[in-house]
Amino acid sequence: MIVGRGLRPTRVRGSVPASILVYADPRGSMPAALDEGHLRKDLEKAGHRVRSVVTREELENALGTGSYDLVFADLKAAPLVEMEAKDARSKPTVLPTLFNPSDADMAAATKEYHCVVKAPG
Repeated sequence: MIVGRGLRPTRVRGSVPASILVYADPRGSMPAALDEGHLRKDLEKAGHRVRSVVTREELENALGTGSYDLVFADLKAAPLVEMEAKDARSKPTVLPTLFNPSDADMAAATKEYHCVVKAPG
């Protein structure tokens, strides 16, 4: 018996699809994480619905009109996004996201936040 035979990574699905909002401020690292780090493609392959916004106004509008489980944001923008998410109807969880972080940056982020997303990976 061969464990895992016949399973392909492209067929892996999340157990519960999430609705994810990505705040991809052009001044941060999120646009690179989405494109170069394949974050968007990986999330969509897992069955999640992903929507991206690039301005603060779009973020406020999306949180005010949509329903999201998670909001991904650059580590530097996470405090601002958390304030916006607290006022949102769906009360999404904000996940600070780092793209190709140094060990020191990753350690500082995990010390400040309980959970962070590292892209790629």
